Amino acid sequence: MTASLDPNWIVGFTEGEGTFCINFRTEERKINVQIGFYISQKQKELLEKIKSFFGFGSLHRHHSSESWSFRAESLKNAEKIRLFFNQYPLQGEKHRDFQLWCEVMDLVKAKKHLSREGILKIIALRNQMNPSRKGRRISDTKILKIIETRENNRSKLTWTSEEDDFLKENFRKLGGRKVAKKLGRTTNAVWERWKEVRDD
Repeated sequence: MTASLDPNWIVGFTEGEGTFCINFRTEERKINVQIGFYISQKQKELLEKIKSFFGFGSLHRHHSSESWSFRAESLKNAEKIRLFFNQYPLQGEKHRDFQLWCEVMDLVKAKKHLSREGILKIIALRNQMNPSRKGRRISDTKILKIIETRENNRSKLTWTSEEDDFLKENFRKLGGRKVAKKLGRTTNAVWERWKEVRDD
């Protein structure tokens, strides 16, 4: 960090213009948790000083509002932000957001976000933050749907003995497509399993 700005000024500015955010990004059936710290302002020069003060982050222009934002979104940089605000505490609602943000960071560092229980806890913490913020990049409903799909697919990797018995008894009579429909599996999965169990 540079000494060009007073740390207490950064604290006050953050209380007015800063945001601690938790966002979700999805890649197929994978859910990534993004821990972000943003400061919005129309004066780009001021944000450049903040970026220089912290020594990391990036600046982005919002074309719709003609304003700019300073963004720090990596886990490594979020940890540096935490150290700063632990040394120079925030006040009021912003301090509460910061504490919840830190809780999510700890869950991600412990890889709890890789489990259903961890994601649900992160959603609950996120929903307590930034009460005036409208909209989410990805809705809770979509996140839960991805978790459900992922768990269903995971459960289908294992075949039960009852499914194997049905497959062996009916594959030649019904064919792979009908067996797949009966079992709620893909035709390809049925064919692959049939190759494994047909000689048992």
